[in-house]
Amino acid sequence: MVPAAPILVIIFRVKITDEILYSSAVEMARAVREKRISAVELVRAHLEHIEAVNPKINAVVDHKPAEVLAQA
Repeated sequence: MVPAAPILVIIFRVKITDEILYSSAVEMARAVREKRISAVELVRAHLEHIEAVNPKINAVVDHKPAEVLAQA
């Protein structure tokens, strides 16, 4: 049987990630500093957002997700 706590943590992390995408850079930095989200999670959230919206708006020309994640 899988305990309920890990599922709740995953749901909480997704909610934080959705909210953080629309936060200011100062708020994002604070969230990382306070360990509410990791740098890797923050970068992944932005990369996923880019993947979702860029085909429609074509705003990102130089997309290097592997390099960005390695730096996070």
